[in-house]
Amino acid sequence: MGNSRYCIFVILMTQLPTALIQGLSLLSLNSAAPAIETFIIRSHQSRYGSLPSESNTMLYLTLAQSALVWGCVVGALSVSSVLRNLSPKNSMLFSHIVNIIAVIVSAPVAYFTASYESLIVGRFITGVARGLGFAVSMVIVADTSVRSRLGFFQSPFEACVAISAVLGAGLGHSEALGQPELWVWLLSLPGTTSILYIIAYRWIPETPIFLLRRENDLGAENLLRRLRAVDEDVAAECAILKQELIDESRRKSIPISSIFQAPDLRYQFLVTALTMNAMQLGGTQAILMYSNVMLLTAGVDSAYVTFVTMAINGQIIIAFPIFYLLEKRYGTKRVFVVGIVIASAGVLILTIANALQKTLPWMSYLAICGLVTMVFGLVVGPILTLQSLITELTTSSTRPTVVFYCNGIYWFIGAVTSTVFPYSFASFGAYAYVPYVVICFAYIPFGLFLIPETYRRTNRQIQLSIRTKSSLQLSEIFSISKRYKHSVSEGSDVGHVVE
Repeated sequence: MGNSRYCIFVILMTQLPTALIQGLSLLSLNSAAPAIETFIIRSHQSRYGSLPSESNTMLYLTLAQSALVWGCVVGALSVSSVLRNLSPKNSMLFSHIVNIIAVIVSAPVAYFTASYESLIVGRFITGVARGLGFAVSMVIVADTSVRSRLGFFQSPFEACVAISAVLGAGLGHSEALGQPELWVWLLSLPGTTSILYIIAYRWIPETPIFLLRRENDLGAENLLRRLRAVDEDVAAECAILKQELIDESRRKSIPISSIFQAPDLRYQFLVTALTMNAMQLGGTQAILMYSNVMLLTAGVDSAYVTFVTMAINGQIIIAFPIFYLLEKRYGTKRVFVVGIVIASAGVLILTIANALQKTLPWMSYLAICGLVTMVFGLVVGPILTLQSLITELTTSSTRPTVVFYCNGIYWFIGAVTSTVFPYSFASFGAYAYVPYVVICFAYIPFGLFLIPETYRRTNRQIQLSIRTKSSLQLSEIFSISKRYKHSVSEGSDVGHVVE
C-alpha cells in the first residue's frame, strides 16, 4: 500500500509553504546584513541625531537575526496548546496567519516608520510561525502518509527548506534585494507562501487520526481510501490507528515527569531529543545564519561570499538523491550515522584550517573545503533524516509529548547559538568551532549503538528495541552492536536477539 496522488498533494501543500517560510527567513539577513546595518544606522541617526556605536549596531543586528530563532522557541512551546484547541489542519492555517502578521510588522511597518525595533519584533513573530509550522507539518504528514513510506515523504521538507534558503541568500545579495531601498521586498516574500496555503486550504482534509479521535470511524476510513494508492480495504490500517489511540488515551496528558519515570519512555525521549538536536549541536544554526562572516574570516573575497554560501547550502540538490538511495537501501538510522561521520571530518578540517589561515594563506581554500564537507554531512545525515527518524522513533501516542519538548529544546539551542556565536567567533576565532568538533565526534558512537535500528522494521519492533535497550547497561548496549547486521539480514529486531 502506498500514498495516492491526492495524499501526495496534501503532503506537498502542507510541507512546501512551511518549508519556504523556514528557508527564506533563515538566510535572507545573512546576505542582506550590510543593508540591514545601513537601515539601523539611518534609523538611529534620524531618531537621535547621532550615529549608533559599533557595539550597539552589532547588538541590534544580532537581535534581528537571533529574534527569529527565539520566536521559534515560543512557537514550539505553543504547539501542544494550539493542537489541543484546533485541528491539525486549522493549526497549520493559524501558523500561516501569524506569519502574514509577522511579514507586515517586519517589512512595511519597520521600513516606513524607520523602526529597527519593529524589524526585531516582526522577526520574532516570524519565528513563532516557523516553530509552530515546523512541528504541525511533521504531525500532519506522520498522520497522513502510509507508515512504510514515512521516511521518504518526511525528508523532502528539509530539502525544500535548504533550497528556499539558497533562494533567500541569493535574493539577499547586494546586487539583488539586499539593498537599503529593497530589503523590505526581501522580508515580504515569506508572506506569499502563506497565501499559497490559504488558497489550497479548502482542498486539504483533516487527518484520519483526528477523525478517529472525534469517533468518526466511517469518515476516517473513507479518507484513508482517498489517501492510499490502491483501492483495497483499509480497515486493518484503521484498526492499527485506533489501537494507538487507545494506548494514547491510557497515557493522556502524560507529564514529562511521568515520561522520565518509565525506563522505555525515558530512553525514547532522550534518544529522540539527541537525534533531533544533532544538527543544532553540530553547528548548523551558526553556519546558516553567519556563514558569510565565517567565509570572510577564512579569506574569501567579500564579492563572492554570498555565492559561496549559496553553493554550500545548494548541496542539497546533490545530497537529496544520494540520501534517497542510501535511505532506501540502508534506512534512516544508518544514513544519519554516515552523515555525522562526514560532518565530523569537515568540522575538524574547518577548525584546523581557520587556526592556520594567518600563517598559511592557502589554508583559506582548505577551510572552504572543510565547511563544504561539514554542511554536506549535516545535510545527508541529521538534516534530511530529521523528521523521518523522529517519526520512526515515536508513536502516535507518545509523539505529541515527545516532539513538544524536543522541539522546544531544538529551537532553544538554536536561539542560544544564534545569539552567542557572533560574539564567541569574534573573541576566539577558529577556537569557537572546537565544541562542534567534540560534539560531532561524540555523535558517531551515539548513532551506532544507542539509536535503535529502523530499517525494515515496524513501529512495534522499534519500540521493542527501545524497551530492550532501556533495560540494559551502556556496556551491554555496545556489546550487542555486532548483532545488528545479522538481525537486519533476518528481518528480526535487536530486541529479539537479546531476549
